[in-house]
Amino acid sequence: MSTLPSILDWCVPEWGKVFEAFGPDGYLNSEAVYDSSCFPLQRKNELRKMMRIAASINPKVIYEIGSSRGGGLVHWPFYCKNVKKIIACDVNGHPFDKLFEKNFPDISWRWISKSSRNVDVREATRTWLGKSLIDVLFIDGEKKDMKLDFDHHLHMMSPNGIIFLHDIQSVAHSAWEKIQKQMENQHTCFRLVDTIESVDEILRERRKNPTAYQQHLLHFRGNSAGVGVVLLNRKFPVVYPKSKR
Repeated sequence: MSTLPSILDWCVPEWGKVFEAFGPDGYLNSEAVYDSSCFPLQRKNELRKMMRIAASINPKVIYEIGSSRGGGLVHWPFYCKNVKKIIACDVNGHPFDKLFEKNFPDISWRWISKSSRNVDVREATRTWLGKSLIDVLFIDGEKKDMKLDFDHHLHMMSPNGIIFLHDIQSVAHSAWEKIQKQMENQHTCFRLVDTIESVDEILRERRKNPTAYQQHLLHFRGNSAGVGVVLLNRKFPVVYPKSKR
């Protein structure tokens, strides 16, 4: 659990409001997350597709590198309903950890506030996992050296696991090309790119009181995002399960 001060301390009251918006049924109000200042840095459509692909293998262990303010992190338990362990890694810490643990008491959380490339961090993660393997790995940390995270954690992955890599449209483009070249002969690699929201915001650029997420879309104007996907079992069919969440 996080104990050190974080530049993300401001997001704790934001998460309090978001969790209140879940309502008595406990279902995720994704719009409330995107309307908050803790919004995911992934485009809505890309995130939803990514979550549905992850849910298709019914993962038990998920690791997110670059969990930031938790906007994307909060979606995993809702789309992947049988997940047992979630690891969140971000050098800025996770001051919202207690709120997540309170709202997802059936999940064993591991909060890492150091670089994922730290040898001690990797060894501690391997020890914490025990006999478990990572089913879904989402790499969204240091973009230009993203391949290091990929190579460092590949041996911890389940044979049927899935690896996602963010921002392949921009700063992680070179890293994704190297990973794709390395993996495509033995595994299935493809991209999730959807910039329609950015186009919509550009067309409505003069809207009054845009949310933080809408301002984010306007700032990058479609020149960021994109998710690279590596299916480690190339024969595994991608099935999009219906979800009420």
